[in-house]
Amino acid sequence: MQTISGKIIEQQDITKETYELIIETQESIQFLPGQFVMLSFKDAPTEKRAYSILRIQQEGKQIHFGIREEKNMSKQLRAATKETEVEIQGPMGRFILKEEENELILVAAGIGITPVLCILHELEKRNWKKRIHLFYSSSREENAAYLEEIKRIELKEFSLKLFLTKEEGEDSSGKIYGRRMNIEDIQKKIKNIENTEIYLCGPVQLVTDIKTAILATGIPRKQLHSEEFYSRS
Repeated sequence: MQTISGKIIEQQDITKETYELIIETQESIQFLPGQFVMLSFKDAPTEKRAYSILRIQQEGKQIHFGIREEKNMSKQLRAATKETEVEIQGPMGRFILKEEENELILVAAGIGITPVLCILHELEKRNWKKRIHLFYSSSREENAAYLEEIKRIELKEFSLKLFLTKEEGEDSSGKIYGRRMNIEDIQKKIKNIENTEIYLCGPVQLVTDIKTAILATGIPRKQLHSEEFYSRS
């Protein structure tokens, strides 16, 4: 597995809870949209955490990560000074686009939007023709990382439904207030859910609940792709 060295060149605030970490690497890195790497400080190489790749620029030598500032390593990376040296191991992970060009359902919660947004930009590059439905859950609209970037996605058959779990308001076709999403929300939007590929990414409990409900409808497991984000460091 590839391990490369890099240094922090910038941290940008995205929301009150989220920032974008930009790392410049000595070597170029090749990845598939949706994958992650293990990141560590060079002076503490055994303390690692997985972060999904948001995008890679500068001929593969500039890696962007969307990170929720929670505790321990995520806070340390936010507080690190420019030029701080890091080590990157990977990429790895199977949360990637399949070759079948089916209708897509993307479900993201919290910072789980990071690999999903990376996948959306890949679909833009492919000039994807099939329908894409994004169900995105955040506590409040102001905390929904990369929401404006998502709205600028240039895909003809793209729809967004936003769930604001801790915000009050009047439900509309594009926003649901005061509750989490569930399988019924997806089924109301997509009539032939059995003919789709489904990608789920977010906190463990939400992903587990929706995955269980989807499988209970009889959809083959091979059409369901998921990645759980653990809040531990």
